[in-house]
Amino acid sequence: MVGSRAEAPRTATKIPVHPSTSLRGNPWELNIPKPFLKPGAFHLQQIQTISTVKLERRLGVLTNQEMDRVRSALRNRFGIRVALQPFWHANDVMESCVMAALRDLVLEVQETAVVEGIARFYDQHETQWLPDAVADVLGQLRKLAPDPAGSRYQLSIELTPPLDPTEQPFWDVSCIKEGDPDRCGLDLSPWDEWLALRVPQSLLDKMTAAEIVAHCVWEMTFYGFTQEKIAAFRAELECSVKEID
Repeated sequence: MVGSRAEAPRTATKIPVHPSTSLRGNPWELNIPKPFLKPGAFHLQQIQTISTVKLERRLGVLTNQEMDRVRSALRNRFGIRVALQPFWHANDVMESCVMAALRDLVLEVQETAVVEGIARFYDQHETQWLPDAVADVLGQLRKLAPDPAGSRYQLSIELTPPLDPTEQPFWDVSCIKEGDPDRCGLDLSPWDEWLALRVPQSLLDKMTAAEIVAHCVWEMTFYGFTQEKIAAFRAELECSVKEID
């Protein structure tokens, strides 16, 4: 959250308080038992600012898995794209990192890697027009500004078993919203909303950026390789629904 002490000798940082108290089992408690901590839990409603001078003496270290739990809990607590991911460096200063948005990945990936991912995941090795189509879609996406409305959702990509055991598993590309158990489809969503989707670290741990973008590009172009075609289909679908009502 701050630079090194050499660069900023009078700096402060924010930490979740770990009060010595009995656990109540409420959602704001994060219990990570460690020998150097008194009985109790990190309290996610008690985030305090302290001088980094008081961080000079390190009592102990959390493992990477335990820090992942802290990061995830803080992300859920604040419901924002920028999520605290504390970790200790040699200078004992707590820092933070930014949770990726899909646009970050779109700007990073190579077109050839995305094409290879689509061909592999969706059996499109013989599709000759695929490289040009992917290049065109990525070009369009890289010119768009993300719509903040999409940042309320988190991207989910899972290999899902079929209902019919005689069929093959399929890739489910969807999104979830905090507090909502239902998954939302994305194939008719505007592309600028796609770009603002939050990409969880758990997904980045399982897939490369190119593989994630490959799944998203294939899903977002289900009804067409331009936003105009998708918007036209969406409008036609909405008219049909109104007629039924």
